[in-house]
Amino acid sequence: MSAPRVTDPDPSADDGALADNALQHGDADPMMGAPMMGAPMMGAQRPKRRRWGLRVIGIVALAALLVAGGTVGVFYWRFRQITRRDPGCLDQGKNDCTPLVNDNAAVSTIAIPTNGNQVITVTRKPGAAASTDTKASNGTAASTKPVKATTTIATGPLIDIANIPRLGGKNTVNIVMLGLDSRANIPADQEKAFGNVGGSRTDTIMVLRIDRDTNKAWVLSFPRDLWVRIAGTNTFNRINAAYVKGLPTLIDTIRENFGVPIWHVVLVDFVGFQKVVSVVGGVTICFPLPSRDILSGLNQPPGCNLLDPKQATAYVRSRHFQEGRKGKWIDDGKGDFGRIERQQTFIRAALTRAIDKGSRNPITLNAMLANLKDAIQIDSTFNFADVTSLANDFRQFDPQQLLAYKVPATNKRIDGKDVLIMNPVEAAKVVGQFGRPAN
Repeated sequence: MSAPRVTDPDPSADDGALADNALQHGDADPMMGAPMMGAPMMGAQRPKRRRWGLRVIGIVALAALLVAGGTVGVFYWRFRQITRRDPGCLDQGKNDCTPLVNDNAAVSTIAIPTNGNQVITVTRKPGAAASTDTKASNGTAASTKPVKATTTIATGPLIDIANIPRLGGKNTVNIVMLGLDSRANIPADQEKAFGNVGGSRTDTIMVLRIDRDTNKAWVLSFPRDLWVRIAGTNTFNRINAAYVKGLPTLIDTIRENFGVPIWHVVLVDFVGFQKVVSVVGGVTICFPLPSRDILSGLNQPPGCNLLDPKQATAYVRSRHFQEGRKGKWIDDGKGDFGRIERQQTFIRAALTRAIDKGSRNPITLNAMLANLKDAIQIDSTFNFADVTSLANDFRQFDPQQLLAYKVPATNKRIDGKDVLIMNPVEAAKVVGQFGRPAN
């Protein structure tokens, strides 16, 4: 059996009781220098030296615990900072990798190459220190300039497109095409297929670039999970989240992050998209193997199949695309990029189908467009007469000449979210082509 624990006397207790307690445990008499086992002791003879000694020991022990705890806390904080850094950077043996997300910052840190240098900006919350650290392309520090923390909203492109050749000539314009996943107008018989999700988001974000002088066209797709700075804020999120704040925020986000000017906007929801498919009499898509997506509702046998409005919608929305191989369903594993590829394939196929239905004839084309007037939404500076005029200019356009691009990015996990992070150098080569054309 272990010995009973001896507690420090209560300083508010009676002096005589303290003395008795000390003597009962064999403590020395401060006056005589030897224990007086069992003998009574006067209150004036309490062990002051011993009690002060215990207090000093207690204070020293507490200070040691605080120092040890603080040291452990600092090492743990450093460990957390290191584990949150870019694993690819750490794999290269660097010790100054920028954290993907800074706990004390109002904005995630992203490398922005400018004129051959790599500039890393950390904007801290109001009241905290902030700094801008510029590093040359060889990784050596070029300058470090402390700045005062402010609430200024960060702006400017995340990529350097200054020296990237632009597509098209001076009469080239960019039109944002958005496919909305709003459930507001979905027919009752399709509610289960699209799920019960409130609000409105973007299933598709594309920039259609057209040169009316040469009748050439290009399209750039933005993955909806692309990690960008949301316009008007110092926060980063998926580009899809920008539309939740409103269409102007999404347009400004594209302009500010990528330096891509926007002239007009076209929006299509589920119902509008299905009407487009219906007007051209369905769209033919070729499937090398049996294909399906349980979540979107896609289900097609092998071959070139004419998709009705429901199956066409399931095709362009598919993110969990599977093919039947040797009796098994195999995921394509492409996620958002696979969906982009299918959407771009669908655009070419829909244009080809429209041509087959006589869209090269101006009368037939105008009739088709008239049926689509209620299927799409356009901005106030882009009336339906403009759309008709543009379509007539491109009546002879070959759909197979439509060059399609997508913003290059890789999968990352930030703040518990699966997102796509741009490769700044590779993204600049692609996105820069959609910048403002030379006058």
